[in-house]
Amino acid sequence: MRRQVLAAFLTMIPVFARAQTVNIDPRAAHDGGVKVASLPLVRFAPARSGYGMVEDTAGLIALRGALLEAAAHERLTRATLTRAAQLYHAGRNVSVASLEQAQAAEASAEARLATLRARLISEYGAALADQLARSSGPVMALVLGKASLIEVSVAAPILPSAPAQATARSDHGPTMALTLIGPAGHVPKGLVSQGLYYLGPLLPAGMPLAVRLPIGPSRAGYIVPRSALIYRDHHTAFFQETAPGRFAITSLATAAVVRSDGRLRGYFIRHALLPHGGPIAVVGAGLLLSMTARLSGGDKD
Repeated sequence: MRRQVLAAFLTMIPVFARAQTVNIDPRAAHDGGVKVASLPLVRFAPARSGYGMVEDTAGLIALRGALLEAAAHERLTRATLTRAAQLYHAGRNVSVASLEQAQAAEASAEARLATLRARLISEYGAALADQLARSSGPVMALVLGKASLIEVSVAAPILPSAPAQATARSDHGPTMALTLIGPAGHVPKGLVSQGLYYLGPLLPAGMPLAVRLPIGPSRAGYIVPRSALIYRDHHTAFFQETAPGRFAITSLATAAVVRSDGRLRGYFIRHALLPHGGPIAVVGAGLLLSMTARLSGGDKD
C-alpha cells in the first residue's frame, strides 16, 4: 500500500437524486478517447492550510528580559519589606517612615511587574507569555537563538483545537516540523483569521511559509483524479465501470477536495465507496455524460 498524506479541506457533497448508467461498445469507447483504470489505494490525512511568517523576536526577548529584571526587583523589595516589618514590630531601629518607604517600594515593584506581564500577554498571548516566564522548556530555544517563532494564520472557520504538530515549507526548502505554543495574542494583520504561534527551526525573520495543519486521522481510500470528474445538477461524480462497456454514475456522497499547490487534484473517497479501486473512467467522462443525457431524454447539466 502506498502511503500518501495530502493537504486538503473536507467538503460535504450531497448524493444524487438518481443514478444513471450507460452502455458503450469497448471499441467505440476507445475510439472516443474513453480510458479506464483502477485507482491505487492510498492513505489520506485531512488537513487545513495556513500562512506562516517567521517573527522577529528581538522585541519579545527584550520584553522578557525586562520582565525577569522586574520580577527579581520585586522579590528584593518584598524581602526588604518583610525584614523592615519584622524589625519595626520587634521595636528595633526602624522608623514608621522607613517602613512606609519599604511598602511604597514594594508596591511600585509589584505594579511594574504586573504591567510588564500584562503587556507580554496582550502582545504575544497567554500561552507564549506563560512559557517565556519559565527558565526551561522548548520556548527557551527562542531566547538562546536556536529556534524561530512562527505566527500561523488560518482562515475561517476557526479551528476548535489547534493541532499540537504541524509542518511548513518555504518556496524552495524542505518540509519542517512545527510544535504548537498556543493562540497568538492578536488576529493577524489584514486577515480575518485565527492566529497561532508555533515553534520551528531557526529561520530568517520575515520568511513566509506554507503551513499544513492536520485535522483528522489518516484513512484508506482512493483519489478520483480531476480528469474523471463530471458535474450534473450542481453535484460532482464519476463513472465507474461495472462491467465491460457498462458505466454507472457514482456520486461523491462524502468527499474531501484534494489540492496540490493550490490547484484541484481530485477528490478523496473512502475505501468502502469503491472497494476494489474501480475501474473508473479516468479520461472521456464528458462523452459518457453526454450519452446519459441523450438516454434520459436530453437532461441538461
